[in-house]
Amino acid sequence: MPSLLRIEKDAIEARVLDIIEEFLDYVAGYKAEITRETSFTDLKADWFEVVEIVMELAEEFKIETYIPQEMPIKVGDVIDWVVESYSA
Repeated sequence: MPSLLRIEKDAIEARVLDIIEEFLDYVAGYKAEITRETSFTDLKADWFEVVEIVMELAEEFKIETYIPQEMPIKVGDVIDWVVESYSA
């Protein structure tokens, strides 16, 4: 049986992926299957768009620190930042 923490992490990951997909579809008309391993370069997202995504996620998950310590390279970096910040 999966732990409650694992279920919460899976739910957070699914929501983060949804938000990124919705953002890129709205802003750039870009639709793609996005996974943890997808890079923002692959998604053709520039630095400004990545910052907007991070800010939107911070608002969604009520995270006070809007910008991660390092610029995320892959979607998995953002997911890990949200899980770590949301659980803190």
